Amino acid sequence: EGPQQVMVLNSIDAISHLTFPFKLKTLISIVCIKGELMVSVDLIEHKITESSIMVVRPGHNLTGYKASSDFRGYLIMAPLNTINHSLPSFSRLMSCFLYFRDRPIINLLPSELEIQKNLLAAIIQKQKEPRTPYFDHVLDSMYQSILYETLSLYTSHMNKQHSSMIDNKLRRK
Repeated sequence: EGPQQVMVLNSIDAISHLTFPFKLKTLISIVCIKGELMVSVDLIEHKITESSIMVVRPGHNLTGYKASSDFRGYLIMAPLNTINHSLPSFSRLMSCFLYFRDRPIINLLPSELEIQKNLLAAIIQKQKEPRTPYFDHVLDSMYQSILYETLSLYTSHMNKQHSSMIDNKLRRK
């Protein structure tokens, strides 16, 4: 069925119990901090390397994965109904959906990767704390924060890539 709210899984081992293939019902974002991860989506192999993010839309078939022995990274799962109600402009995400299909992986700058690491470290630290009033709300907000940061990075890289393609076309003329 899939989660009803944004989830952050800080280890790829968290999905090792799944039976492949299966159809994604959520938006997923995989952040590779170290090592490599081979992910098969719709029977197409994608190699996620250190300092990169892969985004996969709902509706695609995840057919398997293989992590290198030194892989470190995490997975963000977000049901579309949560994103629909949360994002200021859902149309921004929709414009990315077409781009995800052709270019699901982007490379991060060192400063962008550092922000991702810091957000994940804060989430892991919070998960270890004793439960207090509003604990679930705080953690959910942190999950949403890392999701929006990831989508923001992806969108900004997408816009840079699109501008670069337009510049190249203009230079050819």
